[in-house]
Amino acid sequence: MTDIQIRDVHVDREAEMRLFQRMRDGGGSAHVLLIEAPEGMGKSALIHAFWLDSASHQRARVNLKGAALSVYEVLTSIARQLHPHGLEGFHREVERLLDESPVSVERAFLIASRMTIHAGSADQDRRRLQQQRLTNLLVGELERANPGFQPVVLLLDTYDEATEDVGRWVTNHLLSAVLPLRWLTLVVAGRSLPTPDYLDDWWVLHTLELLRLEHVRDYVRGVRLALSDEQIQLIYDLTDGRPLEVATQVGRLFAKSIQRRGGLDA
Repeated sequence: MTDIQIRDVHVDREAEMRLFQRMRDGGGSAHVLLIEAPEGMGKSALIHAFWLDSASHQRARVNLKGAALSVYEVLTSIARQLHPHGLEGFHREVERLLDESPVSVERAFLIASRMTIHAGSADQDRRRLQQQRLTNLLVGELERANPGFQPVVLLLDTYDEATEDVGRWVTNHLLSAVLPLRWLTLVVAGRSLPTPDYLDDWWVLHTLELLRLEHVRDYVRGVRLALSDEQIQLIYDLTDGRPLEVATQVGRLFAKSIQRRGGLDA
């Protein structure tokens, strides 16, 4: 097993995976999953696991962390990931907004070029109306492009570190826009989360819990690391069952085992 393969072995989150799969595969009315947990509990690793599990579906993933990440970039990234060569109406509207606003092009990030759209003389209300229009336009085009209602997955990570503007957009515009789209599964992860206050049958708030000893044991076996029960117990005691710390400790031991094998082969 290589160091690349070990990244695809995940600390046990079977309950969360079953919940996600049930949503994605149409097993109920809920299709928005909000995952809340403190730092180090494996939120990003779980998002990655959802991403891998949805390889056969249309999918998009955006990390919302970034002081300069705008709503326009998030929307454009989603559009390009789901339909690299489509959604012309949406892209035309983005170009129209770019033509009307002063634009600075910075380093590459998520999309082909990084765009910062300045409001100019427009007030916040106008900018929010633009964001709402673009969101509804994107959702409408996604709906028209999916007449068979095939499952689509949208994963948003690190909500708690998004800009105030992006966080407000997720809460006020995105959640309401995807509400009628039962075929679109939206997952939002963060230490804090948006709080929908309407129609609670379509969303689920799930809090990640600490791992149990058997989960750590299964993870060690999953990466094929030969450790005794005492060593596994020590890892569990040192990490208190925090997924990120478990993965870090096991990863270090795995790297050392690879180095030892290399020395023996030499």
